[in-house]
Amino acid sequence: MHMNTKKFFEKKILGMPIICFFGVLFVLAIGILIGSFLDFDISWGLKNVTTLGSNFATYGSIVSFCLYPAAGMCLFKALKKKGKEYNFLAWVLLSISFFLAVYYSDSYNGSKFRDLFGSFPDGIPFYVFLLSYLFWIVIYSWVPLLFYFILDDTNPSELIAIGVTILVAGVISDCLNLWLKQVGSRPRFKYLLTLEDPRSEFKNWWQWNPYFAESKDSFKSWPSGNMAIASMMFSFPLLMRSVKKSNKILVYVSFALSCVYVVLYGYNRIHMTNHFLSDVCFGTLFGYLVYVIVDQAFEFKRKKTSVEIGKNKN
Repeated sequence: MHMNTKKFFEKKILGMPIICFFGVLFVLAIGILIGSFLDFDISWGLKNVTTLGSNFATYGSIVSFCLYPAAGMCLFKALKKKGKEYNFLAWVLLSISFFLAVYYSDSYNGSKFRDLFGSFPDGIPFYVFLLSYLFWIVIYSWVPLLFYFILDDTNPSELIAIGVTILVAGVISDCLNLWLKQVGSRPRFKYLLTLEDPRSEFKNWWQWNPYFAESKDSFKSWPSGNMAIASMMFSFPLLMRSVKKSNKILVYVSFALSCVYVVLYGYNRIHMTNHFLSDVCFGTLFGYLVYVIVDQAFEFKRKKTSVEIGKNKN
């Protein structure tokens, strides 16, 4: 029994001890519980739309989206190590991962960048569209280059597991979030503030109105899509565990920085009147759990290959 308990607490989830997993769940559960009773009052007390907050809301997600090209480089280096017959596949997967970062950034925040060129009632000119995509391409171009030099490709199978985990979980999390927004159709706080009596149309997170939202962004408050994106950062320790000269301190620091980032981003979503506390916690929770499930699907394979490498070294 003692040995089983010890093995349980030594189990790794997203590169961290299982106690960190329960810690994240506990904090999110507390946030959901508090939000269930005080969502409106918390948002009312924290509302403070600022230019700094707006910029962070727009460009803060870049930090999370950097994980896509980083994951692509994991796959690229691993497949290159496996042999020349995988060269084409390596380049294709790297290109797809880079495209995901550019596509999601432009989809979520591209309109803010295009607004800098003015308004175009008849649709944006092609050069604005082109500049918008070029902007994101330049933003992410350094990521695969950096990880090409710092990733350790001694264990190609582990790099493949990490790369696939980040890419697959990221896409699934986004799709799940978009579907839940339609199911919940919860009014955003910033929409409620446009009413004479903001409380009149306030809905708790469990008061679903399936598909009322449709294309109306004002009714897509629950769960927070940006927080699902922010939760990608919980996979950051996986990457740090696979860099050259990695150590426990680096991995734990990466987890701590990820937690700080998620908290700051969550606060930003509330004070900018985009979401309620429960929206933020549920968005983080759903995104985090998707990453955990996909990560654990690869955990056995990672352990097996690590054992094989250890035997070969001996």
